Amino acid sequence: MKGYIIHLPKSQKSLDSALSIKLELESIGIEPHLFNGCDRYDVWQEFIDNEFTIQDITRFGGGYVDSEIATFISHYKLWKKCVDDNESIIIFEHDANIDLTFDINLLNTFDDDLLNLGKPNWGTRIWEGVGIKRREICNEYHNIHSFGEGCQCNRTWLFGAHAYLLTVNGANKLLKSVGEDGILPADLFLRQEVLNIYDLLPHPFSQKEEFSLIQRNAIYKNQKINDWEY
Repeated sequence: MKGYIIHLPKSQKSLDSALSIKLELESIGIEPHLFNGCDRYDVWQEFIDNEFTIQDITRFGGGYVDSEIATFISHYKLWKKCVDDNESIIIFEHDANIDLTFDINLLNTFDDDLLNLGKPNWGTRIWEGVGIKRREICNEYHNIHSFGEGCQCNRTWLFGAHAYLLTVNGANKLLKSVGEDGILPADLFLRQEVLNIYDLLPHPFSQKEEFSLIQRNAIYKNQKINDWEY
């Protein structure tokens, strides 16, 4: 199965990190391809050209807004590619990292909308089990945007979009929602309200902690932020 690694080709840090995961993916049998992402310098022209609308502006701002929108656009382009090529793909961000070995054949058997491979890096959710597990849906009322409150169910968003398998059916649902509802930060947009989300447990991928080109504040100890070198 093909995997696409979103990276920023003008950034040496991004390119080096993407090349590192490319080698790791080759070693486990995934066919990796580097994919040029949108950055904060190109984002607003891309935003206008695609005639995007913003679904909820209050959901942006955890990082730099222009970088958050650029990240969304990078994912959006791969959703379109998934549909255009009519095949399931795996989408990686340049800071994905393989933590655990897993049976690669499990990916070929998945035929629903989205299979999350990345360990969530924020939020207060419990992730237990082995194998492919569909996320539970919570019908209790609580503030789902207040991560210190509410239930601990596996629900709503990816909580980090650094590694996931997307099918053509799932991609079509995402593109339909973009047109009808507008955009959100990528990992908030990938949500159960739009498509069926499963997890491969334990999650084989996590997010590297060395640097961030989105965050305004470090979310990991000793993380470098505002680390744009061009």
